[in-house]
Amino acid sequence: MEILQKILGYANSYIITLLVFGFILCCRQKRRRLFWLRLIPVVAVGIFMSTDFYRNALSMGGSNGTIVTMPYLIGWAVAVLAIWLCFRISFLHAVFYQSLTYVLEHMVFNLQFALSLTGTEWLGPTASSAVVLAIRVAVGVAIYFILTKRLHKLDYLLEYKAVTALLAVINVGFTILLNNWFYNNGWFSEALHIVRVLLCILFVALPFLLSDVLRSKTEKQKLEQMLVDGEKQRRLSEENIEAINRKCHDLKYQVAVLRRLAEGGNNTAAYSKAVDALEKDVMIYDAIAKTGYGGIDILLTEKSLLCEKRDIVFTYMIDGEKLKFMDEVDLYILLGNALDNAIEAVTDIEKEHRIIALSVVSRSNMTMISLENYCKTPPQIVDGLPKTTKKDSANHGFGIKSIISITEKYGGTVQFSAENEKFVLNILFSFIQDTQSL
Repeated sequence: MEILQKILGYANSYIITLLVFGFILCCRQKRRRLFWLRLIPVVAVGIFMSTDFYRNALSMGGSNGTIVTMPYLIGWAVAVLAIWLCFRISFLHAVFYQSLTYVLEHMVFNLQFALSLTGTEWLGPTASSAVVLAIRVAVGVAIYFILTKRLHKLDYLLEYKAVTALLAVINVGFTILLNNWFYNNGWFSEALHIVRVLLCILFVALPFLLSDVLRSKTEKQKLEQMLVDGEKQRRLSEENIEAINRKCHDLKYQVAVLRRLAEGGNNTAAYSKAVDALEKDVMIYDAIAKTGYGGIDILLTEKSLLCEKRDIVFTYMIDGEKLKFMDEVDLYILLGNALDNAIEAVTDIEKEHRIIALSVVSRSNMTMISLENYCKTPPQIVDGLPKTTKKDSANHGFGIKSIISITEKYGGTVQFSAENEKFVLNILFSFIQDTQSL
């Protein structure tokens, strides 16, 4: 029984809790080389700092329930170094992540005291320690299933280093403050244990809420700028296509005249060959899309020319009349972003796989835009969205967000799928509600 009590004491120790919570929180981060070898000194230091020798040497636990702050800060600093040593994260990120676990450890500490108020002394020291360990395990499971999977949502916040550092200081300072104020001072302190638990939850949730606000603000600004840039690009493309249209139209007649003149001259073979080459060049006129909707025609012509230049087979089957419920600029930006992503995906692969297919199908009260392209390494679909493979994820993926934003503006839905080396984007617009309301 004493051995079991000793094991439970180690498992419930402050430093072990911090280390375990920290490693659970960061378990989805990339590991440094020789991860398991690096883990050996971390475990050794954790065990040493859990011993009575270490606690007694630094008066850890104090007398009459007084919290000695410095040993706990030392333990927290060691935990920061531990996850920074083992995971490929910056030191600031390690400080911030471990500040969250510091708050969570304090929450467990207060849950333990709140439990003691319910009169659990009859369980005995071993059973009580087992209950506390169960609480720690439950919090660890919650970290994995609630926080770890959402850690990427803090990317926007972590871009602001000063704010990140400030939040880490607030988390640590907040915990120290609660540890030293109203601690073990009668019924008032005891009543605060539950309040402290709620405050701990609030302080852990705060960075996620703040990051979400920053993300929404940043995305709104960038999407608005994309709309402005899209309008400018559409006008420029329209002017360029019109200029090409006029020039090629005139050149076709000039080529016809030259060919007739060549029939009665000398060296007709060479002359005809030159005329054939010129005629092939001006056949760009035939690449002008004619779907019945100017916004699509401009875009498809522009992308068709780009695909031809890059040896990409681009096919489309579109009835422009079916998309006239959308603003011309919105449609240009939506399809433009979708095609840009598809062209980027197939540009650097084998020539035989450089294929993009775009179609618009309308049935009854529904219209669907479908875009397919070959994808050698399909992107991971996370929360229904393709995850960017670019390192600076916070500043990429706005093409996808723009597609979703414009689609939702017209009451549509977006679906991404990636399988069998094919990436598919489906955009569905349903007009059932609009028809009924009329």
